[in-house]
Amino acid sequence: MSAAPRPRRHLPVLGSERGADPEGGARAMSPGRWVLVGLLPTYLVWVPLAGLAASLSRRLLRGTDPAQVGLGLQLSLALAQVLAFSLAAMAGGFVITWLGQDAKVRHSARSGALAATLAWALAWLRGDLGALALPLLLVVVLVGAGAGAVGGWRGLRSPRQPT
Repeated sequence: MSAAPRPRRHLPVLGSERGADPEGGARAMSPGRWVLVGLLPTYLVWVPLAGLAASLSRRLLRGTDPAQVGLGLQLSLALAQVLAFSLAAMAGGFVITWLGQDAKVRHSARSGALAATLAWALAWLRGDLGALALPLLLVVVLVGAGAGAVGGWRGLRSPRQPT
């Protein structure tokens, strides 16, 4: 006595049609999950860029007394870090809308805001923020969401790979 053969099960495939039947293909990932997936490219791009910005800061400040550093130089060094994060959030937003079949620009913006919030939380836990903690949270979330949205907008307008 042999039992009826079991139907084949397939793993999800990026770029497959949403709601495809189990025999013909896999289901696409929900757009909300792309918010979490977008964290990976954001941090993969941001960590090296932040390291480069920190290296530049160390070179500029070599042999300088920290108390003697002017406000203009402090702002330019902070701007280098903001630029590094913005580029990373744009990359994450691009990946979300370029690969995510049903992902929208709002998902890219949410991913950038989430990445900024997580980075802020790590800095806050280390005690690096001081009295500017809450205003800085607002700024980094706005920067992350805006940069993620720009990257998401660009990802929607880029040609996709042939399937």
